[in-house]
Amino acid sequence: MIEIDLHGLRHENAVRAVENLVVGESQKGSFQIRVITGNSTTLKNKVVNEVLNPLGFSWSINSKNLGEIIVNYTKL
Repeated sequence: MIEIDLHGLRHENAVRAVENLVVGESQKGSFQIRVITGNSTTLKNKVVNEVLNPLGFSWSINSKNLGEIIVNYTKL
């Protein structure tokens, strides 16, 4: 699984990094990415609302680790 750790990044840079990664990987084919956000609810919401939902990516947050978002994409 691909992983991106957003610790230490400013929110705008973190959102841009996630967008670049998911768009780039989607052009290659199917993928699963672990986005590590840490405890920041604000950052999780920004990633989901500014990148994942608008671009139509499927995602989930594991109840055992609220500090990460799992993004799944299956190329048809």
